[in-house]
Parts: sequence; C-alpha cells; structure tokens
Amino acid sequence: MGARWLHRGSVQSPQFEHDLLEGLNPDQRSAVTAPSGPMIVLAGPGSGKTRVLARRIGFLVRHGALPSTIVAVTFTNKAANEMRNRIKKVLGIKHDSKLQVVVGTFHWVCLHILREFGHHVGLEDNFLIFNAYRQKELVIQAMGELGISTEKMQRADFCHFESEIAQSWAAKRRRVPAQRPSAMEPHVCQHCPARL
Repeated sequence: MGARWLHRGSVQSPQFEHDLLEGLNPDQRSAVTAPSGPMIVLAGPGSGKTRVLARRIGFLVRHGALPSTIVAVTFTNKAANEMRNRIKKVLGIKHDSKLQVVVGTFHWVCLHILREFGHHVGLEDNFLIFNAYRQKELVIQAMGELGISTEKMQRADFCHFESEIAQSWAAKRRRVPAQRPSAMEPHVCQHCPARL
C-alpha cells in the first residue's frame, strides 16, 4: 500500500468491522476484507455485488484509504446511484452530502477523467460527446451545408462517408484545413461492411 493511499487518523472500530461483515457469506467476506489494491468482483444478478462493493469501500476507508482515490464502476446509472447511496450509508454520510469516492458508469467515469485531465492530450474542457442519433443529425446537417444529397445513400454509404463529411464540415466551420481521407482513422461500425 503506497503512502498516497493512506491518511493518518483513520479509526478502526470493532463494531464498524462487525457491521461491515454482518450477513455476508464467506466469499463475500473475502471480497470485503481482501488486501488493498485493484479488485474486480464478478458475480451474477442478485448475488449481492453492490452490498459487497459498498462494504469493501467502507472497509478500505476505515483502514486508511483516501475516498478520493477509490473508483467504483457500474454498468448502469441506476446501479451507480444505488452504489453511491449504499456507500454513504456504510460510511455514515448524510444522503444529501457529497461523496468523495468516484462512482459511475464506465462512460461517466471516462468522461470525468477526460474533463479533469483531457487538457494533457489537447482536449478543451468544454468538449461534447454526442450519442449516435445526434451524430447522424449533425452529419445530415453538415451534408446539407456542403451541398451533398442524402436521398440516395444507403446506411453503409452513410456510415462510410460520416467521418469524411464530419471532418470537412468541422474544417469549414473552424476555417482550418480538413484532413485528407487517407490520413483519417479507419471507420468501422455495425452497419458497414468489414472492408471499411
């Protein structure tokens, strides 16, 4: 355990330890009390993963881990909200208080990291990420602004030209030279043939 993981003054209460482990089966207890370090808990639906992870985080914090050094990743927003609430309960934090542990979906955690550290790789902190529907809307808008008809295009054609059109449109709007298509990353999507 590195020095940055520890903070002085953590209190280890025997009652807290008992409460953390109460009602857990032996495998769950092992997960909660495993040595410090990265950990993955794999288990099926309804097996108590959220309870185990919330208690694991409580165990780490009570043994000196800084909450701000802990990241818990879930698959859904619902699971992330439930995880936050359970961690707050385990740590005795009021429901409306801020939690220092980073808890979110994979996408939210990555977005959080990019917002905080993206400047190191040239991202501005006000960047946007569009879902597939919004991406398609913007490409159609860009095609219209560039005078390109979308009427006869098939879905695969649309996907194939999406990157090139987006690059041209962005260049036109920013007044910077567009990248040549050969210099762009290959585009692959579920609708395009494998040759793309």
